[in-house]
Amino acid sequence: MKLSLLLLIFLFCLFSYSVVFSENRIVPSQYPSIQEAIQASYDGDVILVENGEHNALGSVSYQGWVGIDFCGKSIVVRSLNGPSNCILNPNRGRSVYFHGFETKAAVLSGFTIKCGNVDLGGGIYLEDSSPTIENCIIERNVAIQGAGVFCINGSPFVKDCIIRNNTAEGGYGGVLVSGSNAVFLNCEIKGNSADYYSAGIGIGDDSKITIYNCLIASNRATIDDQAGCGIRGQNAEIYLANSTIVKNTSASGLGNGIRLVNSAIEIINSIFWENVDQSGVGLFYDSDCTASYSLISYSGDSNFVSNPLFIGDYCLSQIQSGQDYNSPCVDSGKTASEATCFDSFEQVQCFSSMTTSQNSVPDQETCDLGFHRYSEYCPTPTPSPTQQPTQSSNFGVQLEMPSHSFRHPDVCWLKAVVVNKKRDIVGFPLFVILECGGVYWFWDEWTTAVDYKVMDFPVNPHLEITVIEEFIWPFSINTSPITAHFYGAILTPDMNDIVGDLGSWDFNFY
Repeated sequence: MKLSLLLLIFLFCLFSYSVVFSENRIVPSQYPSIQEAIQASYDGDVILVENGEHNALGSVSYQGWVGIDFCGKSIVVRSLNGPSNCILNPNRGRSVYFHGFETKAAVLSGFTIKCGNVDLGGGIYLEDSSPTIENCIIERNVAIQGAGVFCINGSPFVKDCIIRNNTAEGGYGGVLVSGSNAVFLNCEIKGNSADYYSAGIGIGDDSKITIYNCLIASNRATIDDQAGCGIRGQNAEIYLANSTIVKNTSASGLGNGIRLVNSAIEIINSIFWENVDQSGVGLFYDSDCTASYSLISYSGDSNFVSNPLFIGDYCLSQIQSGQDYNSPCVDSGKTASEATCFDSFEQVQCFSSMTTSQNSVPDQETCDLGFHRYSEYCPTPTPSPTQQPTQSSNFGVQLEMPSHSFRHPDVCWLKAVVVNKKRDIVGFPLFVILECGGVYWFWDEWTTAVDYKVMDFPVNPHLEITVIEEFIWPFSINTSPITAHFYGAILTPDMNDIVGDLGSWDFNFY
């Protein structure tokens, strides 16, 4: 392939992928509030939110009812340092509001969303929209219905989120999905409460929902009305895979784990345990239910009932991690872990890169039943919380510099961090490009001739590659800042496609 053709293909890929040439807008350094940054943004922009407590207008004391509004834009609103450091707190009101026909390109990432208090959707209210919500903790919100997340007529993709300790004064403490097609991947829905109906997740009004690799635990209906404290489906279709439904309770009723009314559910590779109710089973249905390869009291292919031998926060007892016995759920799935995969939304996640053990050893051979965590997140429990949600990307490049602005004598460096949670990648080219004044400079010779490095990328959630060694920014006579951009990407060996997420870093210098 000629270099000119290679450059043309690569630049075409960059320009066709809006994130790369987007503008980063920083809150509150550049914009006093998240909403003001949204109002100034265009499709493809990234809003980066610094540590602290925020809401739509930037003031924790503001008692608004709407919340942060994406205004129908395909933008990313992301915290700089994850949900433990960046909090959306409306001090009553609602934190986030999707209603402008947003697509999955509208991304909310890396926040703790807490203390909302409205009639519907105390944490997030979603209507006629299909955003991506990732790496968030949604907690301590109050509503009449759908205290954590309320979704109507949408198709959201919710991944790597913890939805906990939310309270519905009516029904559906954790999540309510109505008339929607939703996907929940790698989520924990636990400790939520409701007076009536499901305290965990409720699905109704012809919704179709996929619950894949989720933990639904310790949700409680305090007064009870037809239970379904873990999951309640009414006029719904549900696919439940590789999930753990455990210790969901109600004051009375049937189906504390799952209750179905005129609904269909398919259950596979899952654990159903200690959802005690009047039936003694925790599963109640009046319609179509199939289950296989699961720990559940239900007839079906390879189902069984036995103590799952949980360790800590629903890890599985395993001899290789120091316990005396293997859980009967170990190696009891339908297929090998490397062939048991979620493959949708342009993402592939296989359980061979995840774990059910307490020492974080990835699942090998036949897939284990139940909820899996990323291999670095199944530690021995400690008195203080140490677990953090994982990075959202399964594969791609992130660029890191110590600042977005440099002048003498600032310390400067550049690293490319490759996130690979899928499988070993061998012999793929890594590009890092500097753009300044419309001229492109290629790593690692830093000339305008097309250059790259062919590298191997083993499974690693944080593989650091030093692109520019640490140096002191030189003295300059510039009085106005000059803007520049770094871009990073991994291409296929034939140079025809970009693989995974692209990285970018905007900065200025004097």
